[in-house]
Amino acid sequence: MQPREFLTSQEEVDLKVDGENICGQIYRSEYRDPMEGAPLGDFLADFVELQNDPTAAYRGFHVLACLGSVHGRFRQKFLQTVSGAELVMMVVKHVDDSLVQRKAMYFISVLAMEEDNRILLIEANIVQALGEVVTKLYDSDDVLQRACVAFSNLSIVPFEKKVAIGQEGGIRIIKGVISRPEINVTTLMACLVTLRNVTVACHENMLICRDENMPEIVFNIMIDHKHNLGVQGQAVVVMTYLAKQDDELREKLGNSPEKLEAFVNLIKSSGRSQSVAEHTLELLKVLLDKNESATEIVCKNNLIEIIQERFDAFSSSAKFVENACAVLRALGFLPEPRDMMREQGT
Repeated sequence: MQPREFLTSQEEVDLKVDGENICGQIYRSEYRDPMEGAPLGDFLADFVELQNDPTAAYRGFHVLACLGSVHGRFRQKFLQTVSGAELVMMVVKHVDDSLVQRKAMYFISVLAMEEDNRILLIEANIVQALGEVVTKLYDSDDVLQRACVAFSNLSIVPFEKKVAIGQEGGIRIIKGVISRPEINVTTLMACLVTLRNVTVACHENMLICRDENMPEIVFNIMIDHKHNLGVQGQAVVVMTYLAKQDDELREKLGNSPEKLEAFVNLIKSSGRSQSVAEHTLELLKVLLDKNESATEIVCKNNLIEIIQERFDAFSSSAKFVENACAVLRALGFLPEPRDMMREQGT
């Protein structure tokens, strides 16, 4: 899984276009060139020293975002000169300044494209800092979006750091954001990606999700965004990762006619989205395992016919075929669907 750099406004596009020019201006100034192996120099020293000045912080984060979005080496070297703790302190110091945080959150998302940076930032308590930003600037769509994109990049970490994210309130932060009325799609997608990353093969975070009622919240997101397959697909992935680790959730989902019907309908409406069909079948594979009641429910919703229709479009996908065959195998344990499949040559 690679971090994504979301270009969410014309400003980010301008950063890409103008980045080289801005870098050139810095290089020709009294500041030393940070890309030639020399220390980052006076510019970064000033950035830290002037941390109490909102204007300096705003301009500093803007320049850092320009450098980081253009130069990979700058991203890699930055935290060797400015510590993660110093950067987090800068974020917290201006936590209620939306102008500063718009730049800061974008820079954090850029820094988090490097694996070593993600680990260093989490160790420096960036999760708690993001939580403060989200709480203080809850009504700022732009800051909220950038903070969640930064969080989604930060969440691509080894197991022990996933656990740290959960312990530091990361899942509760995401819950607070996705509960916000009229959340925009980019912010919502970033939140679901974060949940996906921190719950895969992580029992500790699954338990937190259960306590926070996240499966029900994510299911409702899937239902509410029936015209956005991207959101629905991410929601299904999160539920799959949770259900694989939670016997109670598997039983709850597998014995709910409403939820099973919704999953079947999602496969039917997946259109050209191979990914959505694959992931939904994977979830059904988990739910139908050793659950005769669930198998009977999905049969009544014409799942066999729907899978046959999807085969015509996605038979070239090994993952789709694997998940579809697993679901059909589960259906084959019941006499009626077994006879139906035999008659149809499935």
